Amino acid sequence: MHLDTSADLSKMTTHIRRFVNLTGWKRWERRLASLQQQVKDNPFLEGLFDERYRLEWEMGRQYQLFLLGKKVRLPDYDHEIALFSFIVMVSCVSQRLSAEGRNRLSGMLRSGLDAKHGIASVEFEFIIATHLMQHGFDVEFSDIEGESRFDMLARRDGAEIEVECKTVNCDLGRKIPRRKLYQLGGHVRPLMTGALDNAPGGQLARIILPERLKGSDQQLHSIYEQLKRVLQSGTSEPGPEPCAIEYHKFALAENMFNSIKEATMSEEDAREYIEREVGFPINNTIMYFGQDLRAIVVAVERQ
Repeated sequence: MHLDTSADLSKMTTHIRRFVNLTGWKRWERRLASLQQQVKDNPFLEGLFDERYRLEWEMGRQYQLFLLGKKVRLPDYDHEIALFSFIVMVSCVSQRLSAEGRNRLSGMLRSGLDAKHGIASVEFEFIIATHLMQHGFDVEFSDIEGESRFDMLARRDGAEIEVECKTVNCDLGRKIPRRKLYQLGGHVRPLMTGALDNAPGGQLARIILPERLKGSDQQLHSIYEQLKRVLQSGTSEPGPEPCAIEYHKFALAENMFNSIKEATMSEEDAREYIEREVGFPINNTIMYFGQDLRAIVVAVERQ
């Protein structure tokens, strides 16, 4: 098949209805409720979820507007553009699939909404299909139609290309996986908020692990207990088991502090500022800012 990949705003309402009918809205509601509860329990997950589950977040916002009868307008920011592009392509492609193919596509979306990895792999497949069509290829969704083991067959000028789409978890191969880092952040958050009350200025706890951050209950509990001692005493502990923790104080400039509180400074800029103050690089950071020029930063690294 070959589709016009441009979107007609006047047809957007039809595309949204057709898209939601593939899964039913209840499944989206359950997915959104699950993500929102996880962020409520652990606010450190918000940035990660905004990146990994951008379509789910944006779908929740847009569909609520749709249910309220708000007029669909042109998208004007990245997540909105990504969602609308995905909706239009899925809607149009679903109309060209066989009944079996539509059922399989529906199942892929439902499975993604029920799984930890989300619908990113389905989105990626449609991004590739869109790119190929924009470059003049006819695209058959071979896997969705149950015709082959590769995802798509692209044809142009007598040439045929078998296309297989693969996505990779951004934590693959990392010694400090981001999700495990933020899981640790949620675990030690009470210690961090308590540390803000106990000491003025900036505090840095640099955790150095002898192995990768696994996120097991035992490892998290052991780190919690050691970090608790360090923050209460204001002194470092050498480790190595379960980890070594270096404790540092740093000056917190008022203009920098206000920029972070007002969200006009990125976390990367804040990290660079702290690195200049303490004199060494830090990575894999969890930051918490209080009132009256108080901040607590936990950095985690592998030895």
